[in-house]
Amino acid sequence: MGVNSAEFIICIVKNRKFKNIIKRSTIIFTLIIISKLVLAQETIVRGKITDAETNDALPFVNIYFTGTTIGATSDFDGFFTLRTTSIVDSLSVSCLGYNQKTKAIKRGAKQTINFQLGTSVQNLKEIIIVAGENPAYRILRKVEQYRDVNNTGNLSSYQFENFTRIQISIDNLSDKFKQKKLFKPIANMFDSLQVVAGKDGKAILPIFVSETFSNYFYRKNPDAQKEDILASKITGVGVEDHIWINQLMGSSFQVFNFYENWIPILGKNFISPIAKTGKAYYKYYLVDSIEIKGKKCYELVVVPKRPLDLAFGGTIWIEDSSFAIKQLDLEIKKEANLNWIERVKVQQEFEQTKAGPWLPTKTRALIDLMEVANQPGFISKYYSSSKDIVVNAPKSSSFYKEGISVLEDAYNKDDQYWKEHRHDTLTSTELEVFGMIDSIKNLPTIRTLVDIVELVVYGYQPVGKVDIGPYIFLYKYNEVEGHRFRLGFTTNETFSHNLILKGYLAYGTKDLRYKYNMEAEYIFSRKPWTRAGIQHRDDIDQISVTDDFFSRKGLFEFTAGFTNFDRLNNSLEYRLWGERMFFDGFNQTIMFHHRKFTPYFPFGYYPDKANTSLVKSEFVTSSITLESRFSTRERYVYTHLNRIIISSLHRPPPVYTLKLTAGIKGLFNSDFAYEKAAFNISQTIPVGTFGKSNYSITAGKVFNILPYPLLQVHKGNETIVSNPESFYLMNFFEFVSDQWISLFYEHHFEGLFTNRIPLLKKLKVRTLVMGNMVYGTLEKENNKQIDGSGNPITDPETNISETFSTLESMPYVEAGVGLENILNFIRLDAVWRLTYINEQYRTIYPKPIHEFGLKISFQFTF
Repeated sequence: MGVNSAEFIICIVKNRKFKNIIKRSTIIFTLIIISKLVLAQETIVRGKITDAETNDALPFVNIYFTGTTIGATSDFDGFFTLRTTSIVDSLSVSCLGYNQKTKAIKRGAKQTINFQLGTSVQNLKEIIIVAGENPAYRILRKVEQYRDVNNTGNLSSYQFENFTRIQISIDNLSDKFKQKKLFKPIANMFDSLQVVAGKDGKAILPIFVSETFSNYFYRKNPDAQKEDILASKITGVGVEDHIWINQLMGSSFQVFNFYENWIPILGKNFISPIAKTGKAYYKYYLVDSIEIKGKKCYELVVVPKRPLDLAFGGTIWIEDSSFAIKQLDLEIKKEANLNWIERVKVQQEFEQTKAGPWLPTKTRALIDLMEVANQPGFISKYYSSSKDIVVNAPKSSSFYKEGISVLEDAYNKDDQYWKEHRHDTLTSTELEVFGMIDSIKNLPTIRTLVDIVELVVYGYQPVGKVDIGPYIFLYKYNEVEGHRFRLGFTTNETFSHNLILKGYLAYGTKDLRYKYNMEAEYIFSRKPWTRAGIQHRDDIDQISVTDDFFSRKGLFEFTAGFTNFDRLNNSLEYRLWGERMFFDGFNQTIMFHHRKFTPYFPFGYYPDKANTSLVKSEFVTSSITLESRFSTRERYVYTHLNRIIISSLHRPPPVYTLKLTAGIKGLFNSDFAYEKAAFNISQTIPVGTFGKSNYSITAGKVFNILPYPLLQVHKGNETIVSNPESFYLMNFFEFVSDQWISLFYEHHFEGLFTNRIPLLKKLKVRTLVMGNMVYGTLEKENNKQIDGSGNPITDPETNISETFSTLESMPYVEAGVGLENILNFIRLDAVWRLTYINEQYRTIYPKPIHEFGLKISFQFTF
């Protein structure tokens, strides 16, 4: 029997078994539809959290959906991602030291929401203090127990790939400054940047950006480090010499080790929050335990006990099994005893190496300089990232010999290279802002400002391939020359990268005579440092003040030029010298010096000791000097035309200097054969809480009978300006020796005492003490004080010897106290002369003796 299609379908539908299949299929289909609808309701929020004042990324910030426990923390670069299927309508962020902020979100949508947080006063009122031991102390004891295990000092070596970015920007441009016609172009740029920064952000104008990609190597024993700079990109206002800046931009000079008790920053030592004596400086609060990248960590908040102390405030996260620092977010506030500083911020993230110790993989530092007298403030930012870490694989000593090297093609990397090799990601806004630097540095206003700063700081005015100056020596006055006018120059790197020419021409209105200096120097190699030079000079000197070729005294020599010199002489001289660094820390200099000495004061000597009837006042010398300098743990930065030596900041080693001089009689009509030797040791010693000490000890001897201008004329100071190389209250040419030992000592207490005195702590002044001493002897044959006719030199009024004294009866000793950081840059010393002040001495020395004196100096320190 045939069945049509309609009947067939009806029969199937009536089948009970098939009905169940349809039912189940419908349920499954419905569930699928519902699940898709649910997934479609997932809320995903991505974004970045930044500091509203600096536009810097904020890591470790808590982000959560308002009213829920669903949250996360921002990564080191400030980025976060948060998702939920719960019903939510807003997102909140909170971070210690910043104002909490909440923003509305769209439910069930993917979206990007950025936060800019403004700073606030840290508030710890919600922390409950209970009786008994502070629970944070137990964790700190564990940190101390495992300090050596976790510290990088426990590694024999380590190496890594490093990326570094440094940015300097202008901020806090006051309305009064913007109204100045000269700076109107900069003000217009600020207005444009404010639009980019957004309503919650703050406009900052970058004037310098550098990026460096390098391989860094460190070996513990013997201490050595090496950095190969593979790529470098630098642009900035007033930046002409990229070579030395590249060397400073790498990781070699950007080190923070919080496992050390003291952290050197800006030339100051800050107490680490996990230092052995940290409890004397900090309050500790255990506020939470959280999980960071799969590791449980204790969250500790640290607060300085005294706001003026050089201490940090912020948060440290300690891993709960190794008790190592996992990450930290610390800040130094403007209340600390620092100059020019609004705040200093350091953030770090650590990873454990295979050997156990932890190394920082990311570091961010910020230094915010405050406004001064309505002038713009500055912000300096530092970012460093390390990866591909290898530990305990030291290389041979020869590998580290070069120190810092820059590859030849390091400057030629294109944008694609940097995009691939940066360890972080720049936003389009950041790239746009950095691109403004080229526009800024070409503004006539900026060029003028840069020229003024260079003139003030370096003392020279660039004019093409030469620099004119230094301006400080344009004019001075003395009894021989009367009014003296001088104009000098030196070539710069645009003239040559190896050859330096310099000189000056001076004229006196009283002696009506020209004086001059001509020098040429050639750098044969920068690694190893090798150079040679030649000089010819005809000028007037003051013995032991202006006659030291390698000593650059600046302000002291300038002010000394206006004192009543009584030991002026003319020097017609020639020099030839060479210098080479044979290995790191050991530097050798050899110099030939020929001079004709013509005195402008009563002076004579016996050329033949057996014939006192023959007296001369002029003499000629030809000598060779060999100077050896040695120190360890030094680093070197090479500029186009110079080398900068930077000592270790953590434990500066002593510097040893040995100087040997031999006079050669008959060479170019030289009158004398003689030998001299001097040995010096100097060092800066940080002593933690108590500040730092500086000392310099010198011992020397002249082995022959010579006219007294060739002996050791101890350096005095009759000016009002301090000079670290001279005795504060000793007169010029007061003491002469042919063998001697001297000590210069200073101890800087920083704010140890003044931070605790109500009035002084507001002024942020700092105290110091000092003590200087010299003892020497003089052979009788060397103590011949006669004039050009062979007569004893006496003062016509007092009949007292008018020349010099000896130190054989007792050492010369002076001591003093000082206040530094007066108005942020003035140092004032009160000094007492303790010996050679009695009446007996005054009867044999004709010049006035000052038992007490005030000296001033100017120094730019933080």
